[in-house]
Amino acid sequence: HPDVTKEEIIAMRKGAKPLPPCCITLGYRAVSTLQNADETKEWLEKTGYKSIRIVTSNYHMHRAMLEMSHALPGIEIIRHPILQPDITPEDEYFWQVIVLEYHKTLFRLLGMMLEKI
Repeated sequence: HPDVTKEEIIAMRKGAKPLPPCCITLGYRAVSTLQNADETKEWLEKTGYKSIRIVTSNYHMHRAMLEMSHALPGIEIIRHPILQPDITPEDEYFWQVIVLEYHKTLFRLLGMMLEKI
């Protein structure tokens, strides 16, 4: 999200050890998961890192991993899904998000298959 700062992320840490500011990088150009994968690829090419940690909502992790794995062959990707306690199956919004993610994933898989033709 464009309003998220490194300081906010560090402040949210609840563990015994603080998060090191040196190891958190935020990108602000991407507005889609596909663009995020492309931005991450560019960043990795500049930095030379061979592994990354993906932090995103649990319901979005599958599609995020699909895009990242496609854009970043040979890069180790560590999943860090975040459970959002305010989005539960009892809420209508949960089902809207889940159905939307499902269809976006199917659409993207189709797009990836068509790229190979």
